[in-house]
Amino acid sequence: MSEPHAARVRIASESDVAEAVRQSARLGERRGLASVEARQLATAVSEAATNALKYAGGGEAVLEAVERQGRPGVMVVVRDTGPGIPDPRRALREGHSTGGSLGLGLPGARRLVDEFALDSSDGAGTAVTLVKWRGGGDSASPIADWQVVEGERGEAFLQPFRNGVLLGAIAGPGSSEAAAACRAQAWRAPTVLAAACLAALAPGERLDVALASLSALDSRLAWLRAGASEAELVRDGDPRRRPPPLPALSAGRTPLLRAAELPVHRDDVLTLAAGDATVEAHVGRGALERRPRPDG
Repeated sequence: MSEPHAARVRIASESDVAEAVRQSARLGERRGLASVEARQLATAVSEAATNALKYAGGGEAVLEAVERQGRPGVMVVVRDTGPGIPDPRRALREGHSTGGSLGLGLPGARRLVDEFALDSSDGAGTAVTLVKWRGGGDSASPIADWQVVEGERGEAFLQPFRNGVLLGAIAGPGSSEAAAACRAQAWRAPTVLAAACLAALAPGERLDVALASLSALDSRLAWLRAGASEAELVRDGDPRRRPPPLPALSAGRTPLLRAAELPVHRDDVLTLAAGDATVEAHVGRGALERRPRPDG
C-alpha cells in the first residue's frame, strides 16, 4: 500500500506528539531523506508539537510530501488555536522562555530543518511550518556561496551541500558539461555525481574527476578521485589524507565507484585538482581560492 500524500495527526496528548514524530520520521525515510535528516525533522516536529500541547492545549500536525526541482522533501505544519505568541521574533531568540523551560524549543527546531516559518499573533493561534529536503536545502546563511573557477583544461566549483560544501574539479574535453551535470543535482553523493559525469561523456571521451562533499549535519567528508586528479585533506598543516584513486571515467565503461569517508574538523582544508583547475575550500568558512599553477 502506497504512503498517502498527506496525513493529519491530532495532538491532544503526549502519545499524539509521539505519533506525529513517528509519522514524520517514517515519511522522511520514504521520501529518501538520510537517516540523520529524518531524525532531525522528527526532532523539530517534537519541539513544535510539544509547544502546541503545552501552551495551547493541543492542535494538529499536517504532514505532506513535497518536491522542488526534482528534489523530494517533507513539509510538516503544526497548528493550534491557542492564545498565540505576542512577539514571535522574541520567541525565536535563544534562551527565551514563557513557561520556565530553557527556551530552546522553537530556535532548536529552526536549526534542525531547511526551511522554517512561524505564523502567530496574540490571541490568534500559531502555525509552525517545517520543511526538510533530501540532501539539505539552501540555508539562509550557507557555509558557502556558488563559485566557479575555470581553467584551460578543466573546471572547478564549490557550492552549498547539506548545509556544508560540495567541491569538484573536472578535467577533459567534456569538463563543462560534466560540471553542469553535477551542479544540476548538487545535493547528491559524490558517487552519484561521478556517475552523472560519466553519462555526460561523448563516445571516446574520458574525464579526470575529483569530488568531495562535506555535510555539516554529521561532520563527515565523502570524496573520490578518478584518473589524473588530486584530492587532499590538510589537517594541522599535514596533507597526508587522500582518497584512494580510481581509473579515469571513460565513455562506454562503467567503473565501480566508491567514495572514501572520514570525519572532518572545522579547521580542515580541502584541496582538489584536475588538469589546471585547482580549488581549495576551508571547511569552517567555505572559502574558495584559485591556487597558482606551479609554472605561474
